[in-house]
Amino acid sequence: MRRHALNGVWVISGKVLAIVAGVLANAMLTRLMSPEEVGIYFLMISIASVAVLFAQAGQNQAAVRFIARLRGQGLAASAGSVVIKAFLIAGSASLMMAVCYAFFVELLGYPLFHSELMVVGSLWVAAWIVLNALRALAAECLRGLEEIRLATLFEGLFSSLLFALLLLFVWLNRQDISLYQVIVITTCSALLSMLFALYSLGRRVVPLSSHGPVGVKELLRTGLPLLGGNIVVVLMTSLGLWVVGYLGTAEDAAQYGAAARVMLLAQFPLLALNAMLPPMIARIHAEGNIQEMERVVRLAASVALLGSGLVMLVFLFWGGDLLALLFGSFYADARWILVFLCIGVVANAWSGFCGPVLMMTGYHNELVRMSLWAASATLLATWVLGRSFGSEGVALAMSVGMIVLHLLMWLAVRRHIAIWTHAGGMLRFVMAYFASR
Repeated sequence: MRRHALNGVWVISGKVLAIVAGVLANAMLTRLMSPEEVGIYFLMISIASVAVLFAQAGQNQAAVRFIARLRGQGLAASAGSVVIKAFLIAGSASLMMAVCYAFFVELLGYPLFHSELMVVGSLWVAAWIVLNALRALAAECLRGLEEIRLATLFEGLFSSLLFALLLLFVWLNRQDISLYQVIVITTCSALLSMLFALYSLGRRVVPLSSHGPVGVKELLRTGLPLLGGNIVVVLMTSLGLWVVGYLGTAEDAAQYGAAARVMLLAQFPLLALNAMLPPMIARIHAEGNIQEMERVVRLAASVALLGSGLVMLVFLFWGGDLLALLFGSFYADARWILVFLCIGVVANAWSGFCGPVLMMTGYHNELVRMSLWAASATLLATWVLGRSFGSEGVALAMSVGMIVLHLLMWLAVRRHIAIWTHAGGMLRFVMAYFASR
């Protein structure tokens, strides 16, 4: 129990540091580059991040499942074969996605986003896709091997801190930097993070067997459906920036991207708890204790709602001042973008962790179908509202789309598993705790 508690503290601390480092790094970017360059950088990294998910081919989650299953069956030595095969799949997919990205920006970058800067450093970004896919897979394999601290470190914390430190060095020694140089720094940070992650994983995998009962086909059959769900979820957060980049200017994309990054502060309670809950949900479901599952997820939703709600209030009253403080006066106009995006986060926190519940209880295919429907409707809404009301309309449409998606998932959990996932039960938990004392 003490070990789980320490791991939980480590995960939460890692998430906090990664988000803070990311926000500070972006704050330095806005002072080192023009708004147009910042907007293009946000667009390039957003598109490349989706490519990273495709590059992993769902192996980040499939590997964790099979490694945990083998360890539970007393076949821990066979986990090495899962890691090797997962990396073969992800490595091949990464190279394909890197080539696809390079062709995409060369052919469609300017027509879609009206800026010749989209092709700057495209080969470096393509390399970034490969490096991040392999780094993320290594982190998840470490998680499957119950190396939670290393998994948290290489999930994004190490690269975020390194990128922020490199930018701080540049900021203290010069007044500006080109978009190309920022892309090179971003890729170098990813390279170092990947090398350390692979080294840490390799030390634990080399003693294990390279042969095991899990084959490549089985990894693909498990990973590809999970990939579908992950892609749609990321699209639901990236669509807004892409629509703003297409309908507006690079400066508009810079404001929207800055607001989206500050919004992560409100999303932090959800991200932290989501890193810990899925294994717990899977275990409770396997034990058949449905009432315990409901108690856990509703308590977690209450904690997330409290944290996200408090941050939302800060954004509502001082959002413009905060954006100006972090990124400069040009970004203060993104206040309502930030507020509208946070409405969706708070609604997500209220509905609870219905997505992980569906994923961990065998209803991931229905989750993918609902997500695809919601993403299609959201894309249409962002287009309509974006043309009429600009970036604020896009942010509002994204928020409404997230609310609709989570309501659908919330009802699906009730229909299939007969539990509620929305916030509640905190008072009952506190009373039970003091009663036991």
